[in-house]
Amino acid sequence: MKSVMIFLCLIAIAVMSYGQDSINIVRNQKWREDISYLKLRFPAYDKSISPFLFFNTYSKTLEAFTVKDVTEHFYELADSIYNKVNEMGDEQIMLALSRLIALSPNAHSRLYLFRVRTVLNNIPVGIYWFGEELRIVSCPKDQPGILGARILEINGEPIKSMKRKISALIPGNASWKCYMSTYFLRSPQVLKGLGLTSDGRRMQLKVMTIKNAILSTTLEASFISQTKTQEAWKDLSPIKINHDSLQHLLKENDKLPFYLQHPDRSFAYSILKKEGILLLQINRNEAGSELLSFNQFMVPIITIAKQQQVKKIVLDLRFNTGGDFSTTVGSITNLCKAIAGKKAYIIVSKATFSAGIMSAALFKKLTHAKVVGEAPGDELVFLSEGGNLLLPNSRLNVHYANGLQNWQFSESFTLSPDIYVPFSFNAYLNEMDMALESIIKDR
Repeated sequence: MKSVMIFLCLIAIAVMSYGQDSINIVRNQKWREDISYLKLRFPAYDKSISPFLFFNTYSKTLEAFTVKDVTEHFYELADSIYNKVNEMGDEQIMLALSRLIALSPNAHSRLYLFRVRTVLNNIPVGIYWFGEELRIVSCPKDQPGILGARILEINGEPIKSMKRKISALIPGNASWKCYMSTYFLRSPQVLKGLGLTSDGRRMQLKVMTIKNAILSTTLEASFISQTKTQEAWKDLSPIKINHDSLQHLLKENDKLPFYLQHPDRSFAYSILKKEGILLLQINRNEAGSELLSFNQFMVPIITIAKQQQVKKIVLDLRFNTGGDFSTTVGSITNLCKAIAGKKAYIIVSKATFSAGIMSAALFKKLTHAKVVGEAPGDELVFLSEGGNLLLPNSRLNVHYANGLQNWQFSESFTLSPDIYVPFSFNAYLNEMDMALESIIKDR
């Protein structure tokens, strides 16, 4: 009887092993089909991985959109991933595909893992970059000690090294990579894909608290499927967070700076009567929770802008990540005409992107506005539009870009800040808007 039991156990183990082998074979084959699909179609649809010439209507010359041909490298890396599928976990493959798409210099060409579509998990904290400091601005109520803390290490990896590794997964310029990194740096599954843990559910943080104490904590992640754009900058505001489970570094009160008062709105405005400033904030080039369209919203604002007591007009685009520029171009143009001769300013940051870039460029062109803040999240010449490739098995979405946008009106035209104002944690903590303060002081 004992020998029979041993035999049956061996058979059961063999069946289980064979079953798992079959599952692995099917899984590997499906990933290879997805990689082959991507390798064939992405270079054919996307225009950013090989140089192409376009006629610059401003300089009247032929120019190359990219200076580096990465097509061959793209094929080589795709083949490498294909050949190593059986050695890689799902998270490793997804990050490898993200790294593959990030060979493109164009930030609109991307694999959706976060922000527009959420595929991987996140720990329940809000984080944001203040210069080289990654700070916790919201966290679970049972972790009060880490609120406002500076993250030093993630799973034992120094934050500077983590940022560098994440940067390789994100296409675009340094500013956009920095903004997008906040999504990746909260995901234990990303850590698993990077080989920094075998547990894709928990993340260990080593932090320096506001009181300069060093402590470590472990947070468990959850997965919430999102198919609408989730903006990391909204974590900066205490408004609209889930107060039942999270606590925020800032309080909802009348001291909260205007730029943080309306995270749920696409556009808002304020009048600083004492300073003679009209402040117009556009967080997105399309209606959000507003009942009015942008054109309807702008009718009274254009009237206000013409008033003699309004000396300065500030277009705050620091959190404008895009939208439909065609819905706003007419009213922005009309505003520029209405404020002829008045001082104009644009606030930009690393989250200024896509239609936000276009709005900033048009406003500066028509008003000669000063740019205030940090370097924006893209260049003046970029590819957008395009569409999505849906990988047949994993159902991952890869966005390709094929529509040229050229907003560099002359060789010297730039959105680099005329008044550089870094995003300071101390100013944020003390509820101060240093970009706006610098505009108030500018003569």
